[in-house]
Amino acid sequence: MNISEIITRAIEQINSSTDLPFETRAMTAFDSACDPVPIDKFYVVFNGRESDSALFENENKECCQKTHTVINMNCYSGVDGPNEQLNTLAVTLSDMLMSYFDGMMTGYSIGSCYVEDSLNVFCLPCRLIFGFEQCPASVTENSVIKPFADFMCKTHVKDSNSHLSQAEKAYLDEPYVTGSYTGLGDGNHQVISLGFYPKIVIVFAVNTAVLSLSGENPLCFFGVAVRGHATKGIAVQSGGFKVAQAASFSSNGVYPKLNELNVSYAYIAFR
Repeated sequence: MNISEIITRAIEQINSSTDLPFETRAMTAFDSACDPVPIDKFYVVFNGRESDSALFENENKECCQKTHTVINMNCYSGVDGPNEQLNTLAVTLSDMLMSYFDGMMTGYSIGSCYVEDSLNVFCLPCRLIFGFEQCPASVTENSVIKPFADFMCKTHVKDSNSHLSQAEKAYLDEPYVTGSYTGLGDGNHQVISLGFYPKIVIVFAVNTAVLSLSGENPLCFFGVAVRGHATKGIAVQSGGFKVAQAASFSSNGVYPKLNELNVSYAYIAFR
């Protein structure tokens, strides 16, 4: 996208508006049909340039472009008409475009009215100022500036190394979660919901020794699971992990106790 395409959007917005104080036609250049300008009509002529741009690195370490753009918007009326109406029109148009290009247009300035002899018209020069630090990844689909994402950030490297998925960003913000649950007793199983498929889960009973040798059989109150492998009584799955215990889960005479009735357990789960 380029400046001319932004101007095209502005022209379309003006020419389709029904809220302007005076009959107005927007265009990119005068032609012979506009000379002389009728005193009861107003014309807006656009031209623009990219005045400054530079690379910058945003908070996500993505390489984007910071751009400062000035678009000239000249408002015209016939010399036999009241030129004071040009100021009203210029303010109305500038405010309308500021709202339309929300977040992209940062301000405007209105100059002094003068007579342009070559066209026999009053001219009121205006400057529409666009300043943005916009990464295409953060532009929503319904945003008015979505069509200009490539232009606004044309040096951006669009690949998976530059833009992280929401899951990857969540991992960087919080690579693990902690929590607790209460056991339901032998013969039962529990599914602990995490909202993601964990890579590693570690579970242990609170205020309890990892291994108890006081009874007839050794009891283990600790478990760890990864995708595809786990100690007895625990397994990771999509959305969280599952714990259970029964005599058949014993290993070398040691009984896992990861769901003992009314026992409090804590866990740490890595994304």
